[in-house]
Amino acid sequence: MGQQKYHAGNLVPMFRLAAELRQKMLAADFTDNGGAIHSAERILDILGRCLVYPDISHINNLSSSSRAEFSVLALLAHHNGEKVFIEHVSPLRDLTRKAIDAILDGMTDTRFVEFVKNHYRLALLTKEETALLNSINRSKMSATRLQEAEIKMDPLVSTQWLADNLKNVRVLDATFKLPGVTPLPIDDFRERHIPGAVFFDVDAVSDRSSSLPHMFPSAEQFGRDVGALGISNDDTVVVYDNGTWIAAPRAWWMFLSFGHRNVRVLDGGLKKWLAENRPVEKGDAKPAPKSYKATFDARRVRSMQQMIGNLESQAEQVIDARPAGRFEGTVPEPRAGLRDGHIPGSRSVPYATLYDANTGAMKSLDDLRAAFMGAGVDLEEPIVTSCGSGVSAGVLTLALYRLGVTDTSLYDGSWSEWGAGGGPPVATGPA
Repeated sequence: MGQQKYHAGNLVPMFRLAAELRQKMLAADFTDNGGAIHSAERILDILGRCLVYPDISHINNLSSSSRAEFSVLALLAHHNGEKVFIEHVSPLRDLTRKAIDAILDGMTDTRFVEFVKNHYRLALLTKEETALLNSINRSKMSATRLQEAEIKMDPLVSTQWLADNLKNVRVLDATFKLPGVTPLPIDDFRERHIPGAVFFDVDAVSDRSSSLPHMFPSAEQFGRDVGALGISNDDTVVVYDNGTWIAAPRAWWMFLSFGHRNVRVLDGGLKKWLAENRPVEKGDAKPAPKSYKATFDARRVRSMQQMIGNLESQAEQVIDARPAGRFEGTVPEPRAGLRDGHIPGSRSVPYATLYDANTGAMKSLDDLRAAFMGAGVDLEEPIVTSCGSGVSAGVLTLALYRLGVTDTSLYDGSWSEWGAGGGPPVATGPA
C-alpha cells in the first residue's frame, strides 16, 4: 500500500465520483446482474458516513467485498483521477477478485480498519474540509434514485435540537395504540402535545379500501393527507410518539417512501420531552393546508406475494419486531383470528429491546448492532422488517438505518396478513 498520506478531504471527490458512477449506470439502464449498482450504493453509504461521523466503528462490520470496493475506489480516485476512475471502475463488477486481492495485498480485517483510521484521519475534519463537504453539487445527484446517494445522516434528533429549532420545522405526533386501548391517541394529543405539533393518524393516512389495518395509501392520498396537515415538500419534518416507539418510525418510513428526505424522529419522544420539563400545548391543531406532491418508492415496501416468493429464494432476511412470545407462538396475538408463530426462516429482534424503557431514548449504535448480530442478522445482506401490522417494524428499520443499513424494506401487511387463517405456512418456536 505504501505510505500515502490520505486526507479526510479526499473522501469528498471520491463521494462525488461514486455518485456520478451510479448515475451513469442508472441512466444507461444498466443490467445489474453482478450487483454493481448495489455495490455503488454501499460505497456511497460508507463514504457518506465516514465523511459525516468521526466514529467509524461501523467499518468493522463490512463484508470483505465491501472493504475491497471501498479500498479500490479510494486508490483509483486518489491516484488516477476522474477519467481513469470512470473508465476502469464502471461497472464495479468488472473488477475481478484477483485484482482486488492484489490491490489489498492480503490486508486483514484489522489492518483495513487501521488503514482507514491512520490514513483518512476521519476525526480531523477542518473548517475548510467541512466547507468543501457542504459545497458538493447535489444537483447532479438528484436524478432518478440519487436520494440514496446523499450523505447519510442520523435519522434521530435530540429534544434539545428540537427545542432550538422548533420554529423552523413541522412537528408531527404519530402516537399509535392497539385497538381497544384507551384513551385514544387523539385524546392524548388534545390533552398535551409539543408546541406547534399536528396529529398524524396512522390509521387515517392509509389505504381505507383495504381490510388490513393501516396499509400504505396511494401517493395521491398521502399527498392530500399530508398537505392537509400543513406540510409542504420543502418542510423539515420531525415525528414523535409518546415514547414507546410504536409509530413515529412508521411515519418516518412513510415519508421516506413517498420521497420526503428531510424527515427525522425525536429521540425519546414526548416521554423524554416531558421528563425535561419542556413546554407543551393542549387542544386541537388547526394547520393551514399546503400543497404536497408524493412519489412512491415501491422498493421500500414488500407485499405478501413478494414475501411468499422469498420463502423459496431466501434472497432477503426477514426480521420480526414482535415480542419473543408472539414470535415463538407461545403468546396469543392481540388481534382475534390470527394464527400463532412467525414467517418460516425469519429472525426475532423485539423492537422493545432497542430503546431504554426508562428514558425512551434509543440505545447506542453498539447495542443496536449487538442486538441484530446476536439474532443472526447479517447487516451486509438484504433485509425486510416485519411485525404485527407494519407499525413497530419501523423501529427495526430506523435502528438499521442508524447502523448504515438504509436500503431495507418493510412488509406492510406483516402478521395481520400472513397470520390470517388459511394463509401461507407458519413456524413456531425460537428462530
